[in-house]
Amino acid sequence: MSDPRQRALLPDSVPLPLAPRRRLPVFGLDWPRLTTGAEILCAGLAGLIAAYVVWSTIRLVIASTLAIPFEDQWGELIFSGRRILSSWLFSQHNEHRLVFPRLIFFVDYWLFDENNRFDFICNLTLPCLICAGVLVILWQALTNWRERVWVAGAVAALLFSAMQWENFAWGFQVGWFLVELGAVGAFAALGLGRTAWSNVSIAIFAETVSMYSLASGASVPIIAILLATWRRYSVRQIGVLVVAAIALLGFYLHGYHTPSYHSNPFALPGEFRPVAEYIAVDLGNPLAQLAVAFGAAHPTRIAGIAGAVGALAFGYAAIVLTRSPREPSGSTVVLLTTAAYGLSTAALTALGRVRFGLPQAESSRYSTPMLLFWLALALIGFTDVVRHRPRLRLPAMLVGLCCLVPLAAAQAYFIKEAVSQILLRKEAGAALLAGISNNDALAKVFPAEQIPLVLRQTNRLRRRHLALFADPWSEWRGAPLREHVRILNGPGRCRGGIGEIRRVPTRDGRPGWTASGWAWDQTDNVPLQRIVLTDEQGRVIGYGLGGFSPPRASEEAASGWRGYFAISAAAPVSAYALLNGGAVACRVGTDIAETSKPPKFVSESKVDRVEDCSLDTMDGRLFGALKEPVVVSNDQVDVAGWTAPAARRGIGPDATWISLTAADGKRRFYPADTVGRPDVLAYFRQPRMKSPGFTAALDLSGLTGTQKLAIYSTHDNNAYRCPQQAVLQLGRKSAAVTKNAK
Repeated sequence: MSDPRQRALLPDSVPLPLAPRRRLPVFGLDWPRLTTGAEILCAGLAGLIAAYVVWSTIRLVIASTLAIPFEDQWGELIFSGRRILSSWLFSQHNEHRLVFPRLIFFVDYWLFDENNRFDFICNLTLPCLICAGVLVILWQALTNWRERVWVAGAVAALLFSAMQWENFAWGFQVGWFLVELGAVGAFAALGLGRTAWSNVSIAIFAETVSMYSLASGASVPIIAILLATWRRYSVRQIGVLVVAAIALLGFYLHGYHTPSYHSNPFALPGEFRPVAEYIAVDLGNPLAQLAVAFGAAHPTRIAGIAGAVGALAFGYAAIVLTRSPREPSGSTVVLLTTAAYGLSTAALTALGRVRFGLPQAESSRYSTPMLLFWLALALIGFTDVVRHRPRLRLPAMLVGLCCLVPLAAAQAYFIKEAVSQILLRKEAGAALLAGISNNDALAKVFPAEQIPLVLRQTNRLRRRHLALFADPWSEWRGAPLREHVRILNGPGRCRGGIGEIRRVPTRDGRPGWTASGWAWDQTDNVPLQRIVLTDEQGRVIGYGLGGFSPPRASEEAASGWRGYFAISAAAPVSAYALLNGGAVACRVGTDIAETSKPPKFVSESKVDRVEDCSLDTMDGRLFGALKEPVVVSNDQVDVAGWTAPAARRGIGPDATWISLTAADGKRRFYPADTVGRPDVLAYFRQPRMKSPGFTAALDLSGLTGTQKLAIYSTHDNNAYRCPQQAVLQLGRKSAAVTKNAK
């Protein structure tokens, strides 16, 4: 338009086009290109973090795929296909109506012999669907591939974080992912696209899935009505949503009763402060998990502050979006209602669980809805930056990356926590396979007061060949091992051994033993997972499962195994590892089952680790109140107390041993019996810790002179000593017990 003749042809009202302004380089640098490169780097790092988190969590779920029922799952087992047609399908479980999770349990029973495999498949599939749903919601709101890759990485990293290990590593927890999928599906159906009747139908189905998966889904129909009103659905459509919500809530509350050990939501109007504190800590649950992972002090306080900030951020976003003159996009509206679901979940949880205390709000299982809450808030902010403040896109991506890095760094800690719980279930599973009703082992899969239910359900599973008894090897007890497998002779394929054999008390009084050792496949260079224990004649007397720490640190990681067996008298016991899918076995060690034989790491090495402990009584007298020697008759002294390798971290003893050491250094060991000590569990606030209490009757026959009494506990093939000691002055007819300072 530089030609004056062309300029004269234009009317005066038409402005002349301006040449584009070229941004001058600053400090000689091409900042737009550098910004684009930095965004590509941020997107790539987010993708790498997500790949690591997803990969490691998938490995965790695969390692968790055990055919062993756990905790509440013992009461939800299916023994007949007719149960799915009974009132059980709709019956109340705690505060929940588990209709859709029970349908998944039925498929697992029908197709997989109730071995949890289908449950774990769903535990991976459902988060994938939630991730896909969130990305579909956001896809049109993002302007380029860099934003989409970065968002995809952030979504996958948060929704697959092993912070949720309680839900990922337990098939029964599939409802936590179902309720989220239903909520996101309902909000997406109403918030995206046209206000059509098909969207209303999809939303009603999705909120039904959500509500009848977990109690937290009860808020979804109400939020859906508010969302439909905001999106200007017709009065008839909103009326249908209202009728659906009333029907869903009415059926849910029909016959509902508040569990006796939970809070009654209708009796808490005067407890505003405890409920508000619980809501704040619940919202801040992910921050508490990270604080614990990195060893920060006061995780509950951190969670409470973070939760309060999150609630304020949600309130600010809700006010800004509802009062903005601009119509918010459908993706933003869906994200806001998703965050509202997270906030309502915290409120509903607080109304039912506030009496359990604030530490309960920091449980791993509660991080699942709260990660979705924080993700929704973060994505609301990021989409606002993309649409209205593009110059802040790179800083926003950098801030998000700074949040993803510690999440990925804590992944190893969360997986370690999960594996420790998985190993407890394996040990209990070995006891169930061997028919050993040992309280310590069974309490790892159900509270001690419910062990009779576990034993009854175990017998039913065994008769019907379900769960851990679906595998043919569970039927080998009492038969020669050679009838079922080909036994390899000579060294070469396997390395291993038996590290410890000790007797354990059983509920039925039958002789029960536990054994531990290690086994390694030298051909495939992998730890061996299934161990069969045989007697001197080669008959199968018990089972073991692998994946534990080995008895000696020099052996390969995770090559340890633990097992249980039954034998009436002291005799040689051999351990065989199964290979080639159970068709071949190779012997990894032989030892003698005998009483009063401690593990070698107790008897043959110096024990430097100090445990939490208390020697409470000796011969019925309080040990701490002894001021003069106690005369003991009948060549026996009874001792009682408690031990725990790390009580404040919830680590109880695998076993407790008492030793008497003579002046010449000769030692005699006595295995202690385990007893319940609820007072110790309550004091340390560790209700799931192994029973720390012990009692022992020390046979003094043949002992004379001065004997030093010491107490040891074991955990993960390590020994811990109690700093409390006692000195016994023994004569021919009696013993005098005196105190010895710590």
